[in-house]
Amino acid sequence: MEQYIGLLKVGVIKGTNLVATDFLSSATDPYVVVSLGNQTVKTRTVKKNLNPEWNDELTLAVPSPNTELKV
Repeated sequence: MEQYIGLLKVGVIKGTNLVATDFLSSATDPYVVVSLGNQTVKTRTVKKNLNPEWNDELTLAVPSPNTELKV
């Protein structure tokens, strides 16, 4: 069992002026992915929105102070 030194809480509030990936509808279905070590968490998908609001809190266990965080 892996030992953890603490928890990391990441607040994801909103995105603004995102680039449309669906050129037919000029929209996108955005979400945010955060990875820490071998853990990955994501927000819910906001359908067809270039200015999404999540107001989510993502929590990851921190195995080491040297672990790389990817957002």
